[in-house]
Amino acid sequence: MELESITQNFTTQIGKGGFGIVFAGTLPDENGTKVAVKKMSNDSDQGPKEFLTEVENLAMLHHRNLVSLVGYCEAHDCLALVYEFMSQGTLSDHLRGKRSQGKTLSWRQRLQISFQTAEGLNYLHQGCSVRYIHRDVKSSNVLLTDDLTAKVSDLGIARLLSNQKTETLATLCGSEGYMDPYFAMGFVTQKSDVYSFGVILLEIITGEHPGVRGPDGVILAERVRQTMAEQNSGIEKIIDARLQGDYSLDSVWCVYELARECTHDDPQPRPTMEAVVTELKNALKMEDRRHKNGQNNQSMISIQSINMNSNPAKRTNQNFRTASDIIGHGPDLR
Repeated sequence: MELESITQNFTTQIGKGGFGIVFAGTLPDENGTKVAVKKMSNDSDQGPKEFLTEVENLAMLHHRNLVSLVGYCEAHDCLALVYEFMSQGTLSDHLRGKRSQGKTLSWRQRLQISFQTAEGLNYLHQGCSVRYIHRDVKSSNVLLTDDLTAKVSDLGIARLLSNQKTETLATLCGSEGYMDPYFAMGFVTQKSDVYSFGVILLEIITGEHPGVRGPDGVILAERVRQTMAEQNSGIEKIIDARLQGDYSLDSVWCVYELARECTHDDPQPRPTMEAVVTELKNALKMEDRRHKNGQNNQSMISIQSINMNSNPAKRTNQNFRTASDIIGHGPDLR
């Protein structure tokens, strides 16, 4: 079987999740292309249905900030997806995991990764010919390339949105700490992805894990809300100490206000991902201006309200097929 050759007989494990195990691999082409092979386990949270959904989704979706599908294997004893290899792991790895030791991601890097993630989600929501809801947006589903370009992954439970703006949930999806409270009512909308993304923004500010409850049993979004509501509480109280003050306070405030709007309990006031992209672009400009002017974060700042509604601009094995085999060579929409 070709996948055994690609992964050295499945001995190159680089990750594990509810779906199964991820292996590093090398394709037998002239460039020795690096890939990641996601092999479904027998007790996977994802079954054949989710597997085929991910294949179909990835074959149709083409964006620089979505992980690309290289091919897949569908055999009676093996379901596997072959992706482009993301050498720098996940955003979660860099904030708290195995890649967080030593030099931490700078505020500028965190902003750029968040901005690119937002662009990928905005494409899912309204940039392609059909609209999707990701349904499991979290930092461990944000993968990073050599140069820390962010790409959204794990589209196995992404759902095609009908003409209705709200879909009914047959089964609960998402991850603790990231889940939209609206899920409890059995509904999901694109604003559910916005809520989860808002939690990622709180992650890049605090460096904390959303799914780990504090001593009082409160998740990150609520914990930050309570801290910021305390009398005389400033933004510095929640900022990741590892950043050592190397950031623009204007920029951090901009991201915090955006995160606060994204994680509103009521879906209606939450911004669209299009508006989120615009605000993060503004936050990046603030940070870049600080570097250009040689200023530090202690400069006087003016916090203005943020308008969330602004409108911005051939494998040899017969069981192994490329993504284009499913729908032909679909157009790259971006």
